[in-house]
Amino acid sequence: YLLFFEYANNGILRDYLKDNFSKLDWNIKLRFTIHTSKNIIRRNLDADR
Repeated sequence: YLLFFEYANNGILRDYLKDNFSKLDWNIKLRFTIHTSKNIIRRNLDADR
């Protein structure tokens, strides 16, 4: 699944997650997933207007 990969100072999010996902705490992974899901839902609702 492709969500988003915006450029940041230290590279793109995809590369950061690829290199560091196993090091991240599960709380951070869960918060990231919830935040991303809410943004996807909000965008879908906005598109329906």
